[in-house]
Amino acid sequence: VMRGSATGLTTNGMRTISQSTPSVPGTNEKGDQFGGALRLIDTNRNGKAELIASAPGEDTNDGAAWVFSGTSSGPAATGSWSFNGATLRAPYLDARFGETLAP
Repeated sequence: VMRGSATGLTTNGMRTISQSTPSVPGTNEKGDQFGGALRLIDTNRNGKAELIASAPGEDTNDGAAWVFSGTSSGPAATGSWSFNGATLRAPYLDARFGETLAP
């Protein structure tokens, strides 16, 4: 995750989040495609955007998405949570849930 500045993107404060990051649910597996789609959205309207990251290849192409809380220093791994088609009681086998995160 890179922050923006008045002159564009900056590496200051840059952080990497993956399924191997402490506090992130799940396990990094070959073919997950974690980060296949990303979206910043202020879901709770507190002025800090949450990061939604998907892994459409998770669990042999069933797919899943993770929510990282927005903080003043950017998205936080602590308190992150995940969901998928089964969580939403939707068809999920080979659904590639989260392949697209539409506005």
